[in-house]
This record gives sequence, structure tokens and C-alpha cells, in this order.
Amino acid sequence: MNKISSPILYELGLEAALEWLAEEFQRMHGLVCYYEDDGEFKPLERDVSALLFQAANELLVNVVKHSGVDECEMRVQKEGEWIRVTVSDEGAGFNASEVGPVRTMEGGFGLFNIKERMNGIGGRLEIESAPGGGARLSLLAPLKPVQPARP
Repeated sequence: MNKISSPILYELGLEAALEWLAEEFQRMHGLVCYYEDDGEFKPLERDVSALLFQAANELLVNVVKHSGVDECEMRVQKEGEWIRVTVSDEGAGFNASEVGPVRTMEGGFGLFNIKERMNGIGGRLEIESAPGGGARLSLLAPLKPVQPARP
């Protein structure tokens, strides 16, 4: 399942699109993905929203393919001038130091590619994982500056 985009992303915003994505993974793959949003306003550039959606999709694909579990969590939070999208599971985990520029056989854009694309927008990918210890991957991206209202 490779969701490049969803009309929901452009009509209702990233948070609604990610919640829909979590539901789709349950419907299509049996992955129960508990979704939580902090409810804060998170203004994003359109291309940043699209990248976060694509990257979150890839992270969920990785949970399905590699974790060995059928549950995960996805959290969306505002942290100052940043948005954080975290996908975590209690599955097989992996050695985070081995994430490198290797093209995946499945055609996905892989963690290295996510990292490079996040860097390209001034964001980052944070990886916390160890073999047998589950995985917690966070996408951090800058929020769009909000222009003050004119008097």
C-alpha cells in the first residue's frame, strides 16, 4: 500500500489525513494504529504536509512489514514552531545505526530517503530503536510562520 496523497490532506488538513491513514492500515492490513492529535493549530506549507503524509505512510508500511506486531501508535504534536509526527511500536526493532542509503527492494523510499527529504525542508527524522526493543520514529518539520493580523 503506497498512499502518495489523499484528497483529505488538501480538504481537511494533515491531522485528518493521518487519522484516515491509520484507519486505512487497519482496514487493509489489520494493523491497529492508535491515533492521537494534541488539537493544537499547526499551520503547514502544502509541500510539507504532503511530505509528512508520505513519510508517515512509509513508517506504517515498515510497521506492517518488519515489526511483527499488529498494533502501533501515531501521535501528532505541536512543539513550539515545529510539528512532530511519531509512529511507535513494541515490535522487533532494528539497529538504527544501520540506516543508510540503500534502495529498498519493495520500491518504498526507505528511512534514509525520509531522512534526506526531511533534512531538505529544514526538518529531521529521529529514530529510537534496538533489535527486540520496538521502534519510535519521529518526523519533525517546521511550521509555517503565522503572519500577525493587521490592525
